[in-house]
Amino acid sequence: MKLAEASVAGVACDPMAMAKKLVQSSPYTLSHNSTNAWEIGEGVKADCISISRYGNKVFKILGIPGTYSSGIIYAKKSTGPTNAIFKEFPPTHGGLNTDDDPNPPDHPDWNGLALIDGNGGANAFEAVAKLTYNGVSKIFPAGANGEYNADQAGYDLLLKTIFKSMNWVATEPDPNDPSKKITVIKDLIHTYH
Repeated sequence: MKLAEASVAGVACDPMAMAKKLVQSSPYTLSHNSTNAWEIGEGVKADCISISRYGNKVFKILGIPGTYSSGIIYAKKSTGPTNAIFKEFPPTHGGLNTDDDPNPPDHPDWNGLALIDGNGGANAFEAVAKLTYNGVSKIFPAGANGEYNADQAGYDLLLKTIFKSMNWVATEPDPNDPSKKITVIKDLIHTYH
């Protein structure tokens, strides 16, 4: 809860500013899906979906005005890699590889598609906080910077801003430490920026 208090300090009673500061100041890592969202408030690094869930809980417990929800943004190769898809959760949706984009038939050993972020991380989606207040709806990427309109143009802009590319990927032994696995890009589908 210390992080929640620090995150919303100095933003007066502006729910949009509170939501943005809360989810974007939480410590981020791609490698930890927190089963206890409250640990994020104590400074534990977590993935974007955990941060979005944490923000949802803080907004509800503090009674901050507006309608807050969590969701994901992703795209599919089969419907066009630049056509962002927004899904609210729950239910949890796996994003990119949940739908109908199977591996190429000549590469059944590949893991599937990934959206590559600015740090080189392989993602199935970007989790967002969505807030509607006074008739305005915005989305805020959890653990990343930015504020976008909660409409198709905003979803598309978030997709091409957060992610560098959509690629086919595979998991292979790390050449520096064969006991570890790394994600390797196998084929480029689309470059966002």
